[in-house]
Amino acid sequence: MVADIVSESGDWDWARLCGLLPPRLLDQVETVLPPQSEAGPDVPSWRLEDRRIFAMKSAYNHIFDYGNDDQSITDWKRVWKIQVPQRIRVFLWLALHRRLLTNVERERRHLTALVQCAVCFDSPEDMIHVLRDCMVARNLWSRLLTEAQYATFSQLSGEEWFRVNLFAPNTVTTRKEWPHVFSILCCGSRNPERRGPLLIWKRPAPGWIKVNVDAAVNVLDQRAVVGGVYRDSDGEWIYGFSRNIGRCSVVLAELWAILEALRRAWEKGYRFVVLESDCADAVQMILGNSEVFVGHSLVAVIQSFIRRDWQLSISWIPRDCNKCADRLVALGRGQTAAVVDYATPPIELFELVMEDAMVSV
Repeated sequence: MVADIVSESGDWDWARLCGLLPPRLLDQVETVLPPQSEAGPDVPSWRLEDRRIFAMKSAYNHIFDYGNDDQSITDWKRVWKIQVPQRIRVFLWLALHRRLLTNVERERRHLTALVQCAVCFDSPEDMIHVLRDCMVARNLWSRLLTEAQYATFSQLSGEEWFRVNLFAPNTVTTRKEWPHVFSILCCGSRNPERRGPLLIWKRPAPGWIKVNVDAAVNVLDQRAVVGGVYRDSDGEWIYGFSRNIGRCSVVLAELWAILEALRRAWEKGYRFVVLESDCADAVQMILGNSEVFVGHSLVAVIQSFIRRDWQLSISWIPRDCNKCADRLVALGRGQTAAVVDYATPPIELFELVMEDAMVSV
């Protein structure tokens, strides 16, 4: 109790405090008036503001240590002045602070076990790889810059590369509008989905069926739902399913989705099958492009299906090409049954199925 360290005269009991606090804190206590009824009740105050009143700005700056970071303030003011939509400004701000959710960053946060780029499978997917060095981004930048300009452009380090192109573009090119062009293309090139041909679902070849699978895990209780959509070479619905599989990680749920889809395809007698998943981690594990989970039972069983006597192709696709499976799994989150089979598409998917069939022509 505070009263225990106040003397009978109403002063601080220094003999007792000296045995409790280090000298630097004793110096601070000395400037504080001991509690007394005349001083009124104690009230909380916010030490980060001169008026001692709480302010969100000072709290945010203190938590993220931006309050004394002159470079951060300068960068934000410069980014704010670039004449692009607000969402692009926010993207640039995240990129400048290395907060883009690349696979390298996801691995650091324990959200994935793989760091390889999902497009080229050639290098770790960090920020500079996604925005500049991946084959998709590299093809884009090389078309906009001369050979000499691209040489300078591609040799700059990550943060320096951003700041030069945004705030000192003359180092790279004489184009006055370059900061705006650079900003917009960076925001677009962060997604492998920006490659035109991959933006649509594609029909399988005649005589084949295509199975699109997906999985979802509830962040609160880790309960997972998996599902799959089967369509023919005309884009017509053949079959669909969703299943509750209990609690597990996202990657394990994606593997379960693939296993369940293959099992059903085999049991239904299909022998020319294309299976697509938007989970690059799961596809890499199955195809043997990763050392992670080697020997895991799910991977082993899936690989045993691959070795069966049928024509089977498994590949990764962007999420935008997997909308039907994604929507089916979303519907399955509220289902009470363990497994739901769909002989016809549910009403919520009818429009998507028709759209895929028409656009894929």
